[in-house]
Amino acid sequence: MKQILTFGAVVGLCSGGVALAAPIDEMVQKLPKTVQEMRFHIAETPELIGVIRWDGTGQVVYPPQGSVPHHSDSIVLNNATELHSISQSAGAGKTVASALSPDRLYHCRSEPALCLVLDAESMGAPASVDDPYFAYFEKVMVWFYVVIAVLLVVVIGFFWALRRRPAIPTDPESFAIGPVQINPRRSSCIVDGVEEQLSARDIVILRVFADHPGEVVRKDALYDAGWGRDYMPNSRALDQHMLALRRKLGDAELIETVHGQGYRLPN
Repeated sequence: MKQILTFGAVVGLCSGGVALAAPIDEMVQKLPKTVQEMRFHIAETPELIGVIRWDGTGQVVYPPQGSVPHHSDSIVLNNATELHSISQSAGAGKTVASALSPDRLYHCRSEPALCLVLDAESMGAPASVDDPYFAYFEKVMVWFYVVIAVLLVVVIGFFWALRRRPAIPTDPESFAIGPVQINPRRSSCIVDGVEEQLSARDIVILRVFADHPGEVVRKDALYDAGWGRDYMPNSRALDQHMLALRRKLGDAELIETVHGQGYRLPN
């Protein structure tokens, strides 16, 4: 629940600006000087989880070395390196989210050199807009929406292509040659979603194969069907026509050549 509230505060920050500056300034001004008063102050302030100070040489002066450890001391000392790095570049003040604990904020300053560890929920808002972790989250979300948009375009394009595929109207005279549907009324067939035009001779020859699946259809029978009984057979004419017909059907093996006899449509 705490993480949800913290995320809601992120959204609130983006729409409401930096509302934390004034209360944090007041909190820094109220920090006690002595160790004992500081620990009482941290214990009595729900927004404040811990404090760390450095001297001019970068040595930690609070929490003091060698003193009886306190819970708030361990929180800041475990993250002392990260906090000192933020403090060095913080100038008059910089508030960022904790890398490991999203429900915590770090407010650091270069002068005086200190960092406050704050409870994000109690403060009512997380890190400022220049928080690197928040910026990383924004980049991830941008790429997430880009991927979703690309997927939507692909899906829409797929269904658009399906709608554009030509469909053969219902025709009681239509028949199939393997996976290819033949429509005599339209003088066409559909091959891989593309409509191919057929000649009257193509359809007559294909009808012969459809009526005799698995049988060898002799060349004389194909000449009679496609060219008429009065036509003088010419082996090259039939072979060339069958070659062109196979190209239209999109499969050179759809109609087999039976050497010395004719052609066959496999079952």
